[in-house]
Amino acid sequence: MAQASGVFSGVRAPWLPLYQQFRSRAKKTLGAFTEHETSRGIIWKHAGSFAEFNARRDALVIAFPAETERAEWNAAKTLRTSKNRVVHYFDITGDRGFDELLARLQDAYALTGTGRAAPTGRAASAGDGAPAGDGAVTTIDEYIARYPAEQQEIMRKVREMIRRAAPSAAEKISYQMPTFFQRRNLVHFAAMKNHLGFYPGSGGVAAFADELAPYKTSKGSIQFPWTEPIPYRLIERITRSRVRAEESAAPTGRAGK
Repeated sequence: MAQASGVFSGVRAPWLPLYQQFRSRAKKTLGAFTEHETSRGIIWKHAGSFAEFNARRDALVIAFPAETERAEWNAAKTLRTSKNRVVHYFDITGDRGFDELLARLQDAYALTGTGRAAPTGRAASAGDGAPAGDGAVTTIDEYIARYPAEQQEIMRKVREMIRRAAPSAAEKISYQMPTFFQRRNLVHFAAMKNHLGFYPGSGGVAAFADELAPYKTSKGSIQFPWTEPIPYRLIERITRSRVRAEESAAPTGRAGK
């Protein structure tokens, strides 16, 4: 995959080693995914496509989605592909910005439903350890039931904490993740390969930055390793802060994402 005869042919060949270096770092950070070379570029995919690469004479180019446009990311360009998808394009010319890009890419990885822990009773897909699955779930109960017992117990407790903090929130599945909705999405959580992903938005992460220092975070997302005690009360408090922020916000007249 990604040989010099394809995407990295001709004047674009010098960017192949940088792509391979970034891919190696991503495999360690994100978990298993596959790459597929098409006429457009190289697609990274797990349960869904979450990144696309191409090359120009002067840069390696990566594109990946977010729920909304992230002006603070300073993307080279953005493209809205649907109501809840804005693709951000970045030029890579060296490894200095790898960590920042990978932190952002984790949001896209979660947003597109990738990297989930293997559901109970399901065989992994050949080659990459991804869950085979039987199609999308429609309720949080169905989502939790797909995973091993120890992870089910954790997710039920997380759900309980969120419900306690947001008793008026409706439950749904959004972006293939358990989601709590009150005028708009408040928080999501998801079972990832090595951690529980919790997604309270950028405000939720920023407001608890000191307490979240022991955990890996990116803008809008938090990783709680399965192998460490889950901070349930902190999850409750973060959710409660999201409810307060939403209740104090001026009505927008928009449906939730």
